[in-house]
Amino acid sequence: MRLILSLALVILLQIDSYAQRRVRFIEVNTIEGWEDVLEMSKNNNRLLFINICSPWSEVCTFMRSNTFRDRELARFVMNDFIPVYIQGDSDFGEVWTDRYDVSAFPMMFYMTPGERVITRLEGYQEIQTIIDSGKRSLTVYREYPRLRRAYIEGGLSPRGWRELINLEIINEGQEGARPLFNEFIKQKEQSLWFNDENLKLIVTFGAAPGEDVFRWVVDNFERLRVNDNFNSRTFFDNSFNHTMALAVRINDINLLNRAEEELFRFSNLNSDEQRNMINEMYRTFYLRIGKWDAFASHVEKMASESSSEETVLALEARFIIENFFEEDALNAGIKLMKKSISLRDRFTKRQYLAEAHLKLKQFDEAVQVMQEAKDKIADPYDRYEVDDIIRQIREFEQEEKAKKGN
Repeated sequence: MRLILSLALVILLQIDSYAQRRVRFIEVNTIEGWEDVLEMSKNNNRLLFINICSPWSEVCTFMRSNTFRDRELARFVMNDFIPVYIQGDSDFGEVWTDRYDVSAFPMMFYMTPGERVITRLEGYQEIQTIIDSGKRSLTVYREYPRLRRAYIEGGLSPRGWRELINLEIINEGQEGARPLFNEFIKQKEQSLWFNDENLKLIVTFGAAPGEDVFRWVVDNFERLRVNDNFNSRTFFDNSFNHTMALAVRINDINLLNRAEEELFRFSNLNSDEQRNMINEMYRTFYLRIGKWDAFASHVEKMASESSSEETVLALEARFIIENFFEEDALNAGIKLMKKSISLRDRFTKRQYLAEAHLKLKQFDEAVQVMQEAKDKIADPYDRYEVDDIIRQIREFEQEEKAKKGN
C-alpha cells in the first residue's frame, strides 16, 4: 500500500498541464491508507487538502463535476497540497468523520502532517474561497514556526508581533492567543494604541471590565466612535465572549455584574435584546460552573418573563436530562420539568422525568411518574405501551441489583 501511494504522489507531482484540468484526489478508505497519506505528507512537507463527501450529496456531485475541474484551483491544490478524498458514509469514513466532528457533506479540511486542522470549510464553497483558505493555511504552516522563533529570541518587529498574534488566533483560538496580545499591548504607550493596526487588534480581542484596555476604550470612546477602525459592536461581541470565558475561569459572578453595568453601552441592542442577552449570560455562567440550584432558579425567572413559561422550562429541563449525569444537575432538571408539568401535563415530559430518575437509579420514582401518566391515558394501546416502559424500568432495576450482588 505504501508503495502504491508513493507512486501516486510521484504521479500527482509530475502531472502535465492537461492533467491539471482537475484536482486528482487520492481516495483513502482504510486506517492503513490514512496513516500512509499522513506519512507521505510528513516526508514531503506538504499540507493535506481533504475532501469528505458522499455520492448521494448533490452539492458533492456538483463540486466534483465543476469546482474541482477548475484549472486554477487544480494547479493550486496539486502544486502545494496532497489532495485526499474520503467517502464520508463508508465504514472508514464514519470513523473519520466522528473523530473530526464532520456533521455535513461536503466538508473540506486543510490539515498538517500531525493531523492539526488549520482550516475547515463546510458545505458548498466558491473556487476563490478554497484557494484563499489554502493560502492562509500555508502561511500558518510555514510562517508560524519562524515567527515563534523570533518571538522567543526577542527579535520581533511590531508588524511581526501582529502577524504572530493573528496566526496564534488561528492556531489556538481567541482566548489562547490573548496572553500574546496582552504582552504586545503592554509594550506600547497608550497613545500608540490608536495606531490603525493596533486598534484592529484591540477590537478583535475585546476586553473585560476592569482591564486596562477596557478602561482606555471607555475613556476615549467619543474619539474612537468616529474612527473607521473601531467597530463598537464587534468590540462588544468580542468583549462579551472574553468576559464570559474569564468569569467562568475564575468563577466570579461579580465580573458579569460589572459587564451588565458597563459593557452593554457598546452593543446598540434594544431593551428586549439586551435583557435576553443578559439572561443568557447568567444562564451560561451557572451552567458552565455547575451551580445547579442557581441555574434552576435563573431559568425559572427567565421562563416567568417569557410568553411560554411551560415550554421554556421543559426545554431547559430536557437539555439537562439529556446531557448530564451529575446528581445536582439531574435534580435541577427534575425540578424544572415538574414545574413545567404542573403548568401543562404532557406524556413526553413525563418520559424525560422518568429518564432523569433512572439516571439517578431512583426506580420507584421513575415507575411512579409513568404510572401517573398511564392514569391519564384512555387509549388501551397507549396504556399497554406505558406498561411496557414500566416493565423495562423494573428489568433495569434487577440488572443493577445483580451487578451490586456480584
